[in-house]
Amino acid sequence: MSSRSDITGDKTPLIKEKMDKGVLIFGGTSEGRDIAWRLSGLGIPCMVCVATEYGRYAMGNDNGGNSPEIHVGRMNEDEMKQFVTGGKYSLVVDATHPHAGEVSQNIRKALKGTDIGLIRFRRNVAGSFDEAEKYDRIRYFDSFKNCVEALGEVRGNILFTTGVKELPGIAREEVLKRAYVRILPSAESLEMARGAGVPQSHIIAVQGPFSQRMNETMMEEYNIKLLVTKASGDAGGYREKLLAARNRGVEIFVVRPPVVETADDGNIKSVELNNIGECIRYIGREYDKITENAFVEISLIGMGMGDERLMSREAEEALRSQDVYFGSPRLLELLPEEAVKFSVYEPDEVLLKLRRVIAENSYGSMKAAILFSGDTGFFSGAKRMSAAIKAFSDNSGIGAGLKLYPGVSSVSYFSSRTGISYDNAVIISHHGRRANVLSEVMMNRKVFLLVSDAAELKLLARKISLSGLEDITIHAGYDLSSEDERIICVRAGEYEAMPENGICCAFIINDGELLPITPSLGDGFFKRGDVPMTKEEIRQLSICKLKLPKDAVLYDVGSGTGTISVESARLSNDIKVYAIEREKEAAELTASNVSKAGHENVIVVNETAPDAFVELEAPTHVFIGGSGGRLEDIVRAIMTKKQGRVRFVINAVTLETMSVITELLSRLKHEDEEIISIQINRSETKGRLHLMKAENMIHIVSFEL
Repeated sequence: MSSRSDITGDKTPLIKEKMDKGVLIFGGTSEGRDIAWRLSGLGIPCMVCVATEYGRYAMGNDNGGNSPEIHVGRMNEDEMKQFVTGGKYSLVVDATHPHAGEVSQNIRKALKGTDIGLIRFRRNVAGSFDEAEKYDRIRYFDSFKNCVEALGEVRGNILFTTGVKELPGIAREEVLKRAYVRILPSAESLEMARGAGVPQSHIIAVQGPFSQRMNETMMEEYNIKLLVTKASGDAGGYREKLLAARNRGVEIFVVRPPVVETADDGNIKSVELNNIGECIRYIGREYDKITENAFVEISLIGMGMGDERLMSREAEEALRSQDVYFGSPRLLELLPEEAVKFSVYEPDEVLLKLRRVIAENSYGSMKAAILFSGDTGFFSGAKRMSAAIKAFSDNSGIGAGLKLYPGVSSVSYFSSRTGISYDNAVIISHHGRRANVLSEVMMNRKVFLLVSDAAELKLLARKISLSGLEDITIHAGYDLSSEDERIICVRAGEYEAMPENGICCAFIINDGELLPITPSLGDGFFKRGDVPMTKEEIRQLSICKLKLPKDAVLYDVGSGTGTISVESARLSNDIKVYAIEREKEAAELTASNVSKAGHENVIVVNETAPDAFVELEAPTHVFIGGSGGRLEDIVRAIMTKKQGRVRFVINAVTLETMSVITELLSRLKHEDEEIISIQINRSETKGRLHLMKAENMIHIVSFEL
């Protein structure tokens, strides 16, 4: 067998008939899926063989109608021989799992004596885990059988992440009683696990990928002392498992991939590759879909405000020298009629179309422009496109260069047209994203706002007016730089007169009293009614103990008036808060205070905890101000739902509640526990005298699970 990693060297063809027969891919791996999608994108017919229905599901539908065919079902040696030699295929790609040695052996036997070429895609299973492998508690085994024989040398619970096919090998009582198996959540996997004798409570049926943090959480939850895994490379999450085990002090048994015997292969024409891009480039050349050293130079061009006069000279010159153009219809209209242009702008759609253009025209090299409105560095889709192009270059088999050309942004253009500077403005995009516009307007003198359209700006102006800020000044620009350009200046209270059509942006000027930037809005800001409220000093200390990062997902359980939800949400637009309240009156009051504060990152849930958690995303932080007597149920439900570490803060008034909390903590494995008690004394005037009146003592408990 010849083996090479640089396919630009030896050009010996693997196949004789190129265009009329397809490629047969033995997959079941992420690499097999990616190879199939990319070949289909080049117009090369593909059949992918997977063992299970779950494998069919994992293939997805990347190319719409141009997706590869899929065959489901395991095949023995004779069935594989018949399938491979049925006359439909000129080339076979073995992209099976590194540990599927028997399947790889059968593929080679099936090809023996045929003219069908073979590419063995071999995932790199070692060499990228140096940081993890400095750990001195790793042992390696050449077979799963040898690994199982050594299990008795380690006490404690074992986490198996080796797949269901290996489970019959652990069917011994002394192993099963301490074995936890992580498998795919398919009916077949569950049946095989039960058939191997694994107790139902020891089966962890969940779909990856698993981050290091998720692995650590599972190891902690099940008190794992030994991890058994296969050396399966980055695509198999191998490194994340090793790092998690190292951090938890868990011993690791690693099973190496089997060696596939090739001595009796006869004259099989084969190469071995370990890079998806090389594999696609190789096959693309074999099928005349990619010319030698195919390369595309991609330009991301900022078109400014849609007026050619506002483009930079460099961008204008780049625009004239392209072979093909992609972008929105509005931007493509600026190009000559004869230009080759495609009205797509989402990264996946653009790059799929680009692959097809290259395949259909057999380009050796070409230039492609992707057009963006405004500036490529200002709330632009160029950021996502750049990342997608890098992946395209790595995995498509087509080399790609990238250059960005800046354009005139909406904020700089509108600033010049209105004379309003933007160096001291808070810049917000509400275009296809969440943003707390009202709260930013309340706290800042000047806000520059990008919106999806004029109708959205009108709704935001109405919201600002109804919040009591009807005198706020709005400078709005519509269809800027076009013949229909229009700029107006209105008070928020005049929102009814604002247009509803057109592309727009705005400067919002607040010359009135600003909300404080201090952590607390003050109790007087909130509507209260007859619902209990967490007082200003207590909620600020409680939020401090939550230690919320910018991307936190917070459950405010028993939200009451919503003060914790509002104060937490205003810390960052990226924080997401679920205000969970069982009482209808309190939930409505929470919603009213959230609306008053102008927060779009708070979702009010009028249900009882923990039942309310079912449809919500997993939290990173939980505040419990009221549990309705179900504190343990709530904590246990979070433990089941969480995907990583969760920080809790609980407020308690009575000693009975404190007793419940401390007793629960005594039974839970937790970290960073802290209990403080605080009593606020507030002055009251009696004539000329000031008397200090004591409020109830509050106990604040914080910990992590």
